[in-house]
Amino acid sequence: MARGKLSVQEKRDIARRQIMDVSLELFLKKGFEETTTRDIIAKAGILNGSLYNRFKNKDEILISILRDAIGDILRESETILRQGNSFLAALSFPGIFQLYVASRSKSIAKLVYVVHCKWDAVEIFSDIFEVWWKHFVEEFGLAKADPERSRLVLSSMIGSIGNMVGYYANGGNAPYQEASKHHLMMISTTLGIPALNLDEILGTIFSILESGELEFLGHKLSEGLLE
Repeated sequence: MARGKLSVQEKRDIARRQIMDVSLELFLKKGFEETTTRDIIAKAGILNGSLYNRFKNKDEILISILRDAIGDILRESETILRQGNSFLAALSFPGIFQLYVASRSKSIAKLVYVVHCKWDAVEIFSDIFEVWWKHFVEEFGLAKADPERSRLVLSSMIGSIGNMVGYYANGGNAPYQEASKHHLMMISTTLGIPALNLDEILGTIFSILESGELEFLGHKLSEGLLE
């Protein structure tokens, strides 16, 4: 039986996704700062109101794009945690993922770095990570941390990754494996959890990243998005 007309919410969701997809294409091609909302509206073939009814500005569009991508990354980190039974692997995976894509694509590094430089985006990501953090702390039976200390630790992790992504956005070309090791050691030291099997943890994460099967920004890594 044929399906009836789309609901109002379904139409809104489709329009929102179209705006995000078009915006991402322009951000990668022209750069975030160089892309205007007028560019987005023209390429999407929509009216001004169609964009501004869904997003306040292009900052909000970019944050929404990266927020969705981070959600995918966190789901993958849960898989790693349960397969390898490693809290450090799960906790470090989102950051190492960002280092991997940033080291492979300067245009993506610039986009991710823009988001890291916006405090409202950092706050959103801190909220997301905090929920995820609490979930796994409880699952591993670790002592519950003071909420403010947890927030501080999360902020330091996000800030550290933002700085290293900025390094790649501005032309740095050190192997992402080296940056990843620094990130994992920082987490280990901050939390007081010995990384006795550091190479094993990193090897597991690297093999997953380099398989090309993960998705980022709506594409598998093997599909040439990072070329």
